[in-house]
Amino acid sequence: MPQLAVCVLLLALGVFGSKEFLTSDLKNENRKLLAQKVYLTLDKMLDFFSEDYSSINLDGLYGLRLGQGQIISALDECEKRSCDPKLNELLKNMVSRLEDTCSKALPYVEQSDSKYFKRFEYVVAEPYILPYKRTMLHPPPGFHIGFKTDYDEERGDACYSRIMGTFLEGNNPVPKCNITDDCLAYMTQNDTAQYFITHQLLYFITVEHMGCSEAVQAFIGSRRIFDIQRSFCEKIYPEAQSFVKDGNVDGTNKDLFLEQVDLCGSLGFENFMNTDWIRMVLKWPDSTEGCFKFGLSQVDEMVMELVNELQQAEGRTLSPSDIKQFQSEAEEGFEKENQSTFRGNRRSMRKLLREKAMKDGCLAHTSGLGFSAFCVYLRYLLLNF
Repeated sequence: MPQLAVCVLLLALGVFGSKEFLTSDLKNENRKLLAQKVYLTLDKMLDFFSEDYSSINLDGLYGLRLGQGQIISALDECEKRSCDPKLNELLKNMVSRLEDTCSKALPYVEQSDSKYFKRFEYVVAEPYILPYKRTMLHPPPGFHIGFKTDYDEERGDACYSRIMGTFLEGNNPVPKCNITDDCLAYMTQNDTAQYFITHQLLYFITVEHMGCSEAVQAFIGSRRIFDIQRSFCEKIYPEAQSFVKDGNVDGTNKDLFLEQVDLCGSLGFENFMNTDWIRMVLKWPDSTEGCFKFGLSQVDEMVMELVNELQQAEGRTLSPSDIKQFQSEAEEGFEKENQSTFRGNRRSMRKLLREKAMKDGCLAHTSGLGFSAFCVYLRYLLLNF
């Protein structure tokens, strides 16, 4: 479309080559070109979401809101630094398009599961404007990745709901910013990994997003919220490193890798903005739609991995007919949890069950995470010109 053509022209000739950013340093020049690629990828992904907003699920919308906060913050920083006006206009346009897409998607997300939406509406109601503290992590020598991966979503959801003021005791909602000893213990438990530790980190991000930092800080005492977040990301970073093999990440780990980048990167932990990783992730979106997809072979691989986890956890062997049924459901579009053969095992099947197929086989949740990761990357690259 003409607007995109104009944006491309501005990027190529003016915006990223303005006197505020222009440098003879090769490293910065490479970052400028990388920023162009990231912006164009974001622009294409946003076109996709804008056209298929009715298919976005709550998890996908969360990714858009997290990314929106990164672009808003990048725009604020650019205005303070007197960036090129044309760059400001590009960022303003992206923020506006994002708000339009998210607002249009909200009623469809609510319609798909009104009870779940009511409990977690505040997760997707507004963009995430988070404190960004530029930090390089240094995991302690001899650190070992945690072994506790069995995150209890029901218990965790209750803790999140208390922070958001949507938790019910009897028929009465608890006040916003409510935290208990049990929630603090669970959300700071040691030796966690994978989605367990990212949910622990997200809990403290939600605390900030909901304006509960002061109340929670008073409850937890001398340990600062930022120190807790940094401790989590020091543990998450080696795990993310372990996923990268021969310049790529296996299909079964891409969703988690993107979640790690989104959460730690949005807080300013810049180890996650490794330029080699940025170039790697730029290869992941579908070249036609701009979204994130899984081929059927990747779905089969993921299904069998999760089936093996389930069999080990329950000490039983699933019948071939059960495995075939679940595999069929996954390939047909990642059916809702209550329609699945394995609906009683949400933790084990989380990677698949929280997904929703959008048009042309695109994945709502993973595409939302990917969009947010590119927003994190763009903010970082703009800060480092």
